[in-house]
Amino acid sequence: MKDIVAVLFLVFLSGCATCRLTVHEFESDKIIHHSKVGQIENLRAFNEYAIYFDNGDAFPLDLDIDTNFIKAADDSIDLVFKKKIYLRMKVSEDISDDTLTDLENLDKQGITKISDKQRAELLKNITIFISTDAKNWAPIYNMKGVKKVLGFKKGSFSLGLGITKTDGPWAFFKLATTD
Repeated sequence: MKDIVAVLFLVFLSGCATCRLTVHEFESDKIIHHSKVGQIENLRAFNEYAIYFDNGDAFPLDLDIDTNFIKAADDSIDLVFKKKIYLRMKVSEDISDDTLTDLENLDKQGITKISDKQRAELLKNITIFISTDAKNWAPIYNMKGVKKVLGFKKGSFSLGLGITKTDGPWAFFKLATTD
């Protein structure tokens, strides 16, 4: 069941376009720390759970940079949560048993190796939601909703290259939010 965590992260890049902000409450025993995800019996059962990350918890971000001119020296970095964040996964009732079985049999490597088209087909019936209170949820692909739920107004992303006499060549990646 540990491999289902990979599905959670990959669904960040997909989802159904018709979902809106929702209110959904969970029984306290169905709100679990991310370290307990392996105890969830199957993918469909994720509908019944909210998973949380505490302030200070780390979340691995796999890097897949491999071009004809550059690659990543490290294949993973840890993102560290600065406040408690909840995630929930909604698996559509319409998902076929065959597709569900295919997803449950894929490990992290398998999910990242299939084509974008195959991945989109497998994940089209799964939506990931994010929350700060385990009650008000935004689908992660809806940036307006995510901004509202997480409490920020704007964000910025930048990637740069430079060279200085002292430091030589360097690069940076910056992702920031503003209130």
